[in-house]
Amino acid sequence: MANWDWLIIASVCFCTCENFVYPSAEQEFKDMKKLVDRGNTFVYSSQTDSALACYSLVLSKFNNEMPDSMKRVCVKAANNMGYLYLFRRHNYMMAYNYLLRALDIAKDLDDSLTTVYANLNMGNVFVN
Repeated sequence: MANWDWLIIASVCFCTCENFVYPSAEQEFKDMKKLVDRGNTFVYSSQTDSALACYSLVLSKFNNEMPDSMKRVCVKAANNMGYLYLFRRHNYMMAYNYLLRALDIAKDLDDSLTTVYANLNMGNVFVN
């Protein structure tokens, strides 16, 4: 590719980003939930890589200032990633890291149910 081609691509990207409209918090919440649902669909059809990609996108949006409803979606994503790394990939360190992240977020939310799910999966890390 010639140097001019990169310049054209960069200018198109800049123009596109300049007019970008950021989604509302409500729309972003819906998009995150859809990604988790899509990830769950991939899990049920044994497409682990695709499921991990969906969950990873959701978890990448996490920040401490987001509403609790969005944090709960992130906890689900982290917990599901831990589960997949544990039972499908048999990568115990990755499972441990994602489940620890799920536990941290769940404890911050003071949500006992998601804490239980993350602890249940965390127990399986140590059994295996």
